[in-house]
Amino acid sequence: MPHLYPYIINACGEGTQAKRRSYAALIDHMIPSMMQAGVYGELEKMDELMKQFYHVRAADPKKVPFVAAEIYELAESINMLSDISITPEEMLSSPEGCVKRLHSWMANIQSSAINDGFHILGQVPQGDKLRNMAQMLVRNRNGSVASIRDSACELLGYSYDTLLSALDTPTEDGRSYAMLLKQADSLADDILLELEKSGYADSAVDSIIEKFAGPNTKNARKLKECLHYACTFIMPRIEKITDEIEHLADGLNGRFIAPGPSGCPTRGNAQILPTGRNFYTIDPGAMPSRAAWEVGITLADQLIERYTKDSGEFPESVTVLVYATEAMRNYGDDIAETFYLLGVRTVWLGETDRIIGVQAIPLEELGRPRIDVTLRITGLFRDAFPNLIERVEDAVNLVASLDERAEDNFIRKHVEEDIAELVEKGMNIELAYERSLLRVFGDAPGAYGAGVNWIVQSQKWSDTTDLGNAYTTWGSHAYSKKYHGEKMPELFSIRMRKTSVAVKNESSREFDLLDGDDFYNYFGGMVAAITTHSGSQKPAYIPSTADVDHIETLTLHEEMSRVMRAKIDNPKWVEGLKKHGYRGASQISGMVDYAFGWDATTGVVDEWMYDSIAERYAFDEQTAFWMREVNPWALHNVAERLLEAHQRGMWNASDDKVGKLRDICLEMEAVMENI
Repeated sequence: MPHLYPYIINACGEGTQAKRRSYAALIDHMIPSMMQAGVYGELEKMDELMKQFYHVRAADPKKVPFVAAEIYELAESINMLSDISITPEEMLSSPEGCVKRLHSWMANIQSSAINDGFHILGQVPQGDKLRNMAQMLVRNRNGSVASIRDSACELLGYSYDTLLSALDTPTEDGRSYAMLLKQADSLADDILLELEKSGYADSAVDSIIEKFAGPNTKNARKLKECLHYACTFIMPRIEKITDEIEHLADGLNGRFIAPGPSGCPTRGNAQILPTGRNFYTIDPGAMPSRAAWEVGITLADQLIERYTKDSGEFPESVTVLVYATEAMRNYGDDIAETFYLLGVRTVWLGETDRIIGVQAIPLEELGRPRIDVTLRITGLFRDAFPNLIERVEDAVNLVASLDERAEDNFIRKHVEEDIAELVEKGMNIELAYERSLLRVFGDAPGAYGAGVNWIVQSQKWSDTTDLGNAYTTWGSHAYSKKYHGEKMPELFSIRMRKTSVAVKNESSREFDLLDGDDFYNYFGGMVAAITTHSGSQKPAYIPSTADVDHIETLTLHEEMSRVMRAKIDNPKWVEGLKKHGYRGASQISGMVDYAFGWDATTGVVDEWMYDSIAERYAFDEQTAFWMREVNPWALHNVAERLLEAHQRGMWNASDDKVGKLRDICLEMEAVMENI
């Protein structure tokens, strides 16, 4: 009997799980079409003020304080200062520096990629959605093929890397690098629109380049290569999206489903297309890959640099959340980062990709202390990568054995401290030494999840401590060559108590922290556990390797602010969901649950964010009417969850808003009773 499982191509870990558990044959499907967030409402006003600021800075410097004051007033009114932790005092003492920071932040928001509704199985997107999908697939470099952004920059005579590395840098003609990059993006849009008019004909590339470059085409080398790639490689594979339905029918008729790779296609991975295949993942013995090792070094360096900048010292202990699916997408970035933080490097077998061990990097070469690292792994990671668990154990044991000073080797420092603490509590010294080296924790054997989302949904919790303790109960099972899931809550609490910073790397913008409950369940829960056991909330970072050539590290609060402004409060995202009726409204309902979960565990949802959600989804007449018609349960849940946030003191809603939300709940209950 056929056993088929249609699944999105970028969720390789979850799909592989269905293969292992029940021998399912996968029919992978495409990600949704995506688009740039752009600007809207008050953000559009802010964008215009930024243009004025850079213009007067070059043409009439005396007006700079007046424009800066307008920017400050608008930023304060829309709560943007808190996004990137600019205080009113900083804005007054260094207005130009703060405006530049806000400008970079604005550029980050408006260039963010967001989903345009959902993908429909087997359906090739049309019109703007098709062009946007093609553009997102060439937004990052694909192997040696330059990205469309890089290509457009070259055509304009700009260096893409230079612009992206210093967005707030002013130019002599009264613009900024961010504005030049936006000009390049606009040019790329025009070029792809012209390519669309030609039916994505490869034969039209030269004439299109001539139209935009004129007689001087020396700066069009990258563009020519990129457009040829789009016409001859990208578009034929997008057109094969119809294979999703055709191969599903083949499977139902007992025919063979061809295999194919998996991953995030917009991460410079267009070669994994077309969809409609029975996807596979990677070779665990070749992780981390050589490319992942380089990414891991950058991640570690950026993390240390950002933490040192924010806190004024090196982090002694980092706790990293590691997903199996992420590891499969990025070939082991998290493990590579872990090794480099510890101060070890991977050893490959000759010129092959096979990993055979790790070796210590000399302190003189490392140039910093060795950082202690604890991993909280998922159940699927435990099942899929036992070899990596052992490899991390080898690295920890190696570093702990090095004869180095405590200030140069935080692993050794903490091992010695933990041994003393455990012995004082009655454990014999041999066992204390053995357990002081454990650094990998997860669910009990056969279990999956972190438990936090269930408690949040049940409403049976009082404060963050309840959630942190639940996370400890679920995730305090130790893994090593000797231990396979033995529960050690006391040891886990020590690791959480000593954590300086929590980290969850994200490899793609195809999803974000408000797309599902796993993110707050695992990472929000981790932050809650650290807070519970240490007595204070520690920094948490969300580094992104969506573009491996331009990695960025944001705080959890910055990332929440980015997602809220780029997507959740963006009319473009809402309109995309409205095309999908019941399912679109369900996504909105889930988003409110996830935002609430993040606030419950970490407190990163600000007052303005709740206000925006309420205004955009509960109180907007058109959106509320649509939800009432297609999915009253979703509208009821939005109102109910917002009321719970208010009741718990997480959101200080006005009496008027509370009354409106209660009315919505009562109205939707009446509607649902009559269905």
